[in-house]
Amino acid sequence: MIAGLSGRRTPKYAAPLWLAAFASYFNLFFCMLRGKTANLTPNAVKTLRWSQKISHEKASRELGYQPRPFEETLKDTLSWFMEHGLLEGWSPAARL
Repeated sequence: MIAGLSGRRTPKYAAPLWLAAFASYFNLFFCMLRGKTANLTPNAVKTLRWSQKISHEKASRELGYQPRPFEETLKDTLSWFMEHGLLEGWSPAARL
């Protein structure tokens, strides 16, 4: 969906979670040595493994919550990241 919205190529392959978990310990260690913030941490991988299904049904029923389409949310999220220079090689002038 990101490729379709942005017109940019996205990764075709993903690492299995066991490999990401293994690498996260090394990443955390080396980031600590360099005084940098680690993005890939053991806790981040644990969060990815937690695959509980979450529903908005109760919030919709009891609070009137109405979620918007995911594509619209993703488009706004990508725009925000671009505007704040958080997507490497992406220009804020690029249109989604």
